[in-house]
Amino acid sequence: MERLLRLGVPVGLYRTDLLLARSSSELIGSAERERFLEFLSALGGPGGVQLVLTDSQAIDVMARWVPAEVPLTTFSIMMIHSSSGGNLGLFARGAAALDSLQAGDRILIAEACNHDRIAEDIGTVQLPAILSAACPGVVIEHSFGREFPPPGELSAYSVVIHCGGCMISTQKLGARVARLAEAGVPVTNYGLALAWAEGTGTLGRVLEPWTGGKTE
Repeated sequence: MERLLRLGVPVGLYRTDLLLARSSSELIGSAERERFLEFLSALGGPGGVQLVLTDSQAIDVMARWVPAEVPLTTFSIMMIHSSSGGNLGLFARGAAALDSLQAGDRILIAEACNHDRIAEDIGTVQLPAILSAACPGVVIEHSFGREFPPPGELSAYSVVIHCGGCMISTQKLGARVARLAEAGVPVTNYGLALAWAEGTGTLGRVLEPWTGGKTE
């Protein structure tokens, strides 16, 4: 946001009530959606908004609400693009490995920090639930902070899902990526995995600002 403001690009901030947005009551959900669209309209509508950047946890809602002509992506995807030195394509290709998961496959969810975890934590609660529902029988493991397995141990995993990497340097993230390459293990990230869970259309859409929706 600071960089955009320095470039003279206006920034609008909005908080959606996700409980209302996901309500089983169509009336309640529609009212929350209309509130968001009114805000978008106040910024100039679809023709005046250049990008919607959302929390990854809200991608299921925003993918439905943000007009198709408005580019959409998530904070986590933006962060992994930045922290990897622009190597987003690698993480996008890694998301494709999620399509091939089978019962018994091991998945490593890697988080570069040791933050206090809440009830709806992405790495320890949301992603495991999503993956277990989509691919029953997969084995989900975690690594936190500076802890990250060597190539010999990484080779046992079918895919690694990494956080946005906001707490480590590009060099350290690159070292992790190099270990994964040596082990021959695909890697994706939180934001891409959450978008994947919403379907290929959503995954392609959140990649559009950088890759035109392609994974290459």
